[in-house]
Amino acid sequence: FGVDAKDGVKIGKYAWGFFPSVAAAWVISNEPWYRLKGIDFLKLNVGFDMLGNDDVNSQVSRTYFVAGKMFNSISGKTLGNIGNTKLQWETTSRLTAGIQLAAVKNRVQFGFNYFRSTTSNLLSLNALSYLTGMNTNWTNGGKLSNEGFDANFNLRLIATKDWTWSLGASIGHYKNKIKELPNNSKSFTTELYGGTIISQVGQPAGMFYGYKTDGVYANSAAAESDGLAIQDLAGNKTYFGAGDIRFVDQNNDKVINDADRVVIGDPNPDIYGNIRANFYIGKHWNLGIHFNYSLGNDIYNYQR
Repeated sequence: FGVDAKDGVKIGKYAWGFFPSVAAAWVISNEPWYRLKGIDFLKLNVGFDMLGNDDVNSQVSRTYFVAGKMFNSISGKTLGNIGNTKLQWETTSRLTAGIQLAAVKNRVQFGFNYFRSTTSNLLSLNALSYLTGMNTNWTNGGKLSNEGFDANFNLRLIATKDWTWSLGASIGHYKNKIKELPNNSKSFTTELYGGTIISQVGQPAGMFYGYKTDGVYANSAAAESDGLAIQDLAGNKTYFGAGDIRFVDQNNDKVINDADRVVIGDPNPDIYGNIRANFYIGKHWNLGIHFNYSLGNDIYNYQR
């Protein structure tokens, strides 16, 4: 049992953070009444902890001006940030529970751990009116949940005085969900490395957002048949032609614009983990092979 207090970098009015941590473990196989044959070691564990995060610039709580030039010639100062003096740590409360066991004279080892967490006071960007001269400022207006598990398995195939060979693997899965956003917003987008991600209540974090495509126009006749166009602010239309990408017109208005953007990818994997093998030869030689894997997640190629 332990309680940890952590000093925090000043964000807003307060300059401290208090984050407790409680853990308990029960080694059942050490009990005098334990009689389960074949299971050499059996342990249960449970824990609860709270973690704080202040991973933003320490100046975000303050209103300040920055030097700049207007019209490429007039030097002066412009508003650089609208501060939020009520900004504070975001806090993640996490519950964990798990089991560990070893069998067949400790040749077979298995572990399983479950976790569930909620992040409140999530540090997030709040959209501001254009009248303020700023696009966003930082608030504690978000909430996020995360739930998942990880399991690991290890098998000692050979265990002699001069030679040991073991194989192991792990698998994990998690599912997060955005519960709240600033100003009761349902969604907002963020530009990152030339791409766009969407934060939406009820959906996982970091979803890729953009235009869905359906191949390329092979000839002018195919493009003219669809009749899709891009329209500028003056209302002028530029129509797609042979060799252009065929974008999906989500609202069937014959114009490809922001209204046609949808979720096009999920960076969160279905499962992840590793596969490993270790060879011990004598007292001085050790060879390890380790593979990491991640399946079911989409990747954004920002270099392109």
